[in-house]
Amino acid sequence: MTHGYGAYVLRVYCYSLSHPIGLRLQHHSDQEEQAKAKWADVQNNYQRRADSSQPRRYRAGYAKQERASHEVIEARAKATQIKLDASQLTDPKR
Repeated sequence: MTHGYGAYVLRVYCYSLSHPIGLRLQHHSDQEEQAKAKWADVQNNYQRRADSSQPRRYRAGYAKQERASHEVIEARAKATQIKLDASQLTDPKR
């Protein structure tokens, strides 16, 4: 009779160990799916904001400001340039 009781206890023990693990794995899978769905929502919101803000920036005059800034940067770069050709480098009088 002890052999039958021991086998029964062993089966109950194994079932109690395996059952919660299966539930935890399912719970982990559900959490992972929820996290992926929330991250997809974040990415969609960023994309929607980027798509909707682009036309507003140009309507607000940012394109003109960027063009003017670019012209100023080019003018400063040209003002500090030094232009030399090969003959100026080899001529000791210059």
